[in-house]
Amino acid sequence: MYFPELHKGPHWLRKGLGEFVYVGWLDDGHVFQTGETQTVLREKIHELCRNPVLRTRGFHICTLCPRAHNANARWEAFGTSQQGLGSAEIHVKAADGSIFLSPNLLHHYMEAHQYLPPACFLEAVARLCM
Repeated sequence: MYFPELHKGPHWLRKGLGEFVYVGWLDDGHVFQTGETQTVLREKIHELCRNPVLRTRGFHICTLCPRAHNANARWEAFGTSQQGLGSAEIHVKAADGSIFLSPNLLHHYMEAHQYLPPACFLEAVARLCM
């Protein structure tokens, strides 16, 4: 599922939850920023993806991965257990009160595809690390 980076709008599935700022809704048909992020931020995003706030009944596979890899790409080891990715989202509150909305595939995108989220999102995550 694709949304333009920093798109502002209502929740994509559940109306009436207010306005969100979309981050990390990637698709193979669209270019995205790549680069390195600080380890502490990647670890915090990993933790957020392990504990998503809103689950869906289905799941979305990573369209950036080759098809053969996708059967395993939707599962990620978290300690001694595995969790399905692409079936939930994370919310991160910004300093101005707005809420970033990201898929729990975000950690996978960062690790496997070097996705670099926008600086404003990373600043909001950094505030969670304090």
